[in-house]
Amino acid sequence: MQIYNITKERVTDLVNKAFDSSDKPKDLCLCYQCRLDVMCYVLNRAKPIYVLSERGIAHLKDNYSNSLQEIADLTRLVANGIDLVAKAKRAHHLEPYDSQIDEAPAYFNFPTITGTILSGETFAPVEASVTLLLDNKVVKMRDSKWINPIKLSTSINENYLFWPKTQPAEKVGEIKTFLLQLSIEAKGYETTPHFFELTLTSEKNINDHFQAHNTYTCSNILLFKKD
Repeated sequence: MQIYNITKERVTDLVNKAFDSSDKPKDLCLCYQCRLDVMCYVLNRAKPIYVLSERGIAHLKDNYSNSLQEIADLTRLVANGIDLVAKAKRAHHLEPYDSQIDEAPAYFNFPTITGTILSGETFAPVEASVTLLLDNKVVKMRDSKWINPIKLSTSINENYLFWPKTQPAEKVGEIKTFLLQLSIEAKGYETTPHFFELTLTSEKNINDHFQAHNTYTCSNILLFKKD
């Protein structure tokens, strides 16, 4: 049995739209961690709405979405959270992201990579350690806020989420296919590698802003218990 928080889904959607809008504060950092900060600020002040299964979720979402007062309240909290986050300065804000990348004529900018690890018997989330590999090496992340490998907790139905470091290219418009591997370790389950490809086109500039729509979602991975 899984517990779903409808409020969390609504807040996540509102925060991502606010960060991607043209009306956001000019000094607002658009990184993933700052988005999480705003989400936590709102969720700590908003009333949660829980359901125990997928039954009725669509109905609840529709009713919740149509409540103008609730949307207005959440939007106000999001604005307050963004204002606070925009005024705060994290250590990683002091060093531009492009200073961490070797200068090149062009760059391969990776999307964020996400997915879910499930039990093949119950289809429930599995507590696991997930490592993203390229050429049998652990992939370097965008910066210290992004972790590889990552440990997943079943208590919050967590997905793995990676943002690989930008790689240099020889020219703009260069096309390259990267064969990536997910190495998954879960107690009591068989360990098998999972592969997927990302075909990227090099760009002139480095992408240093997290964008919710620029995400590659892997197919659900099912793990089966050892004999």
